[in-house]
Parts: sequence; structure tokens; C-alpha cells
Amino acid sequence: MLLLLLLSLLLAGSQAQDPRFKLYMQGSVTVQEGLCVYVPCSISYPWIGWTDSTPAYGYWFKEGTDSKTDAPVATNNPDREVQTRTQDRFQLLGNPQSQSCSLVIRDARREDMGVYYFRVERGNYVLYNFRTAFSLEVTALTQEPDVYIPETLEPGQPVTVICVFNWTFEECPAPFFSWTGTALSSRGTGPTTPHFSVLSLTPRPEDHDTDLTCRVTFPRSGVSTQRTVRLSVAYAPRDLAVSISWDNGPDPPENLTVLVSQANRTVLETLGNDTSLLVLEGQSLRLVCVTLSNPPATLSWARGSQTLSPSQPSDPGVLELPRVQMEHEGEFTCHAQHPLGSLHVSLSLSVHYRKPPRSTALFNGVFLGIGITTVLFLCLTLITVKILWKKQIQAETPRPGLSRGSTILDYINVVPRTGPLARNRKATPTTPSRIPPPGTPSLESKNQKELHLVSLGCPGPELSTQDPEYENNPEELHYAGLNFPGNRPRPEAPRPKDTQEDYAEIRFH
Repeated sequence: MLLLLLLSLLLAGSQAQDPRFKLYMQGSVTVQEGLCVYVPCSISYPWIGWTDSTPAYGYWFKEGTDSKTDAPVATNNPDREVQTRTQDRFQLLGNPQSQSCSLVIRDARREDMGVYYFRVERGNYVLYNFRTAFSLEVTALTQEPDVYIPETLEPGQPVTVICVFNWTFEECPAPFFSWTGTALSSRGTGPTTPHFSVLSLTPRPEDHDTDLTCRVTFPRSGVSTQRTVRLSVAYAPRDLAVSISWDNGPDPPENLTVLVSQANRTVLETLGNDTSLLVLEGQSLRLVCVTLSNPPATLSWARGSQTLSPSQPSDPGVLELPRVQMEHEGEFTCHAQHPLGSLHVSLSLSVHYRKPPRSTALFNGVFLGIGITTVLFLCLTLITVKILWKKQIQAETPRPGLSRGSTILDYINVVPRTGPLARNRKATPTTPSRIPPPGTPSLESKNQKELHLVSLGCPGPELSTQDPEYENNPEELHYAGLNFPGNRPRPEAPRPKDTQEDYAEIRFH
């Protein structure tokens, strides 16, 4: 008995280098936070000191812990406690008795990262630590669930949507599935398993282009992941519009764009079916038909009952007429074909002859002539009014008496302004002065009797009769005659003796 015990201790001390103890597994394992990972593992050890009925125990330890005194992270030995933070998360699934050491890690956490080693115990001889078995790395959660949904949904038709989250091992705990989206008002119930969730819903037309989200949550770690899909709900064409544009060729540009629509859309002008569109002959015309539908409707143009070839094969909704002719007159219709319904809009094209262009210069000349004529008429009116007004004033103003034998203002008494030159020089008349006949009263007496003063509108300082210089230097009288050429001389009639001549005195101050 003592010999067998010594032999067992000797073999136990040399088993670290015994090639009969082997471990087979991957050296590095990576798992996303909150997920589950299965780590396959197998061992081999010698058949010494145990029988088929001898139990085998395995232990997983984190590097830095003592296999004899510290608690393992996982074991199949019911009499050995494990670490609290790894309880129910790390599990030794393999049976060391059948030489398996496989491990499963659930709800992986960042604190789980590190290096782990395995220990096997069976009988009195197999007591062995496999150092540095594998290293564990925990990364951020990036895996998303997969959502399976038909590409196009029909409104009012129930549909089944499936959200699947792929696990690497069946022993991983089931996550919690949840759905969010505006289309869930018509949500129905469906089965849920640890790996997928089924959603039944009936889409509506207003659910088109809305989001549907499947969220997967791991309760133990508190992390979650999700995937969002965009619903595509089919609907028949609900808006059909035609954009019409043309130009006037070489004439001054008069670009006009008309948008024909059957919906409440922002347009320049809204026209209905069978509306007549006026186009000048020779203009270029472009018709663009646009519709909203899902999937896109098939567009085509027709003239009467004849389908027209598209001007642009890549865009069959465009119809171009480079030069409109009289034979183009008629009805043009845009058809929008869709499995759920069809629409059409028609336009009646009316072609008119192009009128000759009018000259802008002609219009400008006419307006200029009218303006000048108006101005001249106003000027003539003002002149006529002024002349009539002056005649009325002259008719109302009493005129001085003239003798029959004298002309108007036969004698004008010119009194120059007193000054240095006026006192030393006499004014020279431009025409011969009439000398009063003998017996004519003197000027002084005439002035005292009657004086007709003609004012020329040249105001100046009045001469005071008390001015000494004026009294000492009386001014001479100068006469000027006013002749009216063209008048025939009348024969000299005998002048009555008592006839007197009137004189007008003009003073220049």
C-alpha cells in the first residue's frame, strides 16, 4: 500500500510534462456584449487510478485565481461554489467523464474579458490544471435582428412580419422582442419564440413610407438592438399632372408654363379634362405627364385612339412637338396604368396662325405724335385765351383823344433820368421830330391842362420836384414820331382853329 502511494505521488509530480494530458479548443473567443457564446472544448488524460464508475469533475478558473482555494467561474461539482458574478451565466456543459470541457457564456459583460484555464479531477491520480486554455474578448453589441416583410404591401390585406435574431447556441437565454411604428394600430397577435417574433398587421394607404421597428432587448445585461424597415404600401395613381411649356421661336420670348393637375397642388393654372389649349403655329410644345403611385405607374401618350411613341424612351411621360403644325390639332391624352387602378387626363390642342409682328418703332412714333399734338393744342389754347383777354382789357380801358391829322403818339415827351450824362447831353431822336406849328400852346401850359402819361413798366426812383438840381437844370423835351407803314396818306384837311393836339409824356427814371 505504501509503495502504491509513493508511485502515485511520483506520477502526479511529473504529469505536467506528460503528453497524455491534452486540451483541444480555440485559443481566442470573441462575443458581443449581452450575447451568448458557446466554447467547444475536449480533453484527454491517462487511464490511471480510475474506473468507468469513477466520477470526473471539471472546473473553469480565471487566470490569477488559485484552483485550490478560489472559487471557479463554472464547475460540475455540486460541492464546489462558483463566483457570484458568473453564476447562471457561465456553465460547464461538457462532461469531463466523457472527456468534454465545453463552456457556454450567457449575457456576456465587459468585466468577463480575460484568460481562462481548465482543471480536471478523476480518482486519486488525474488531478491536472491545463494552463492558459483560451482568452475571452467582449465587444460592443452591433448585431441587429432580421425583419422579413413583403416588398410591397396591399392596403387592406393582412400581412405577416417576422423578426429574427440569430443565436449561436440553443442554450442561450431568449431575449425580449418588441415592435414600434404607426402601422401598429391594426396589429394582430402572433407567436413568439426565443429566436423570432411574428407580427400580423393590415396596412393602410396612409402607412406607406412609414417606419416599422423590431427591437431585441436582453434583460440581464440591459442592452438592446433593433432594425427598422420602411413600409411600401401600394396604391393606385392618385395625382396625375401634365406640365405644358412652349416658346415663340425667333420672336421676343413669351415663355408660358401651365401645370394641369387633378389634385390640390401648387400650380400656375389648373385645367380639367377636355380643356382647349391654344398654341401658335410654329411654336415648340413640350408635354410632361407626372403621376404619384406605388409601384410607379406606366405612362403613355395617345392622340385620339392612336398611342404615340414616347419622345424620350427613358421617360415615357414626356411628349415633345418641336414645331406645332395645323395637323397637330386635336385631343392628346396621358394614360397612367397601374394594377390597382388607372387615371388619364386629356387636353384639346387648338392651333392658331401666327399674326405678323408689329413694329415697336411704329407704336413709339404714334404715341410721340399724339403727345406733340396734345402739347401744341394746349399751347394754342393758352395763346388764344391770352389774346382774347388782352383785347377785353384794351376794350375796357379808355384811350386818349387823338386829333384827326395826327398819328398815334405823334409827340412823345421823353424826360431822361437825371444823371451826369443826362445833364450834359441831349437825346438824339431816331426819327425827325415834328415841330409844333405856330400858335400851339407851350408844353408847360399843355401839361397843366391835360397830360396823358404812358407807362412803359420801367419803375425807378421818383424825382422830387423839390430837387435843387432838377430845378436848376430843366431837361429839354425830345420828340419821337411813330409811323405806321402801309397806310395811305390822307389829304390834308383844313384844321379848325380851335383844334388842339394831345401829347404823351414818358419819363425814364
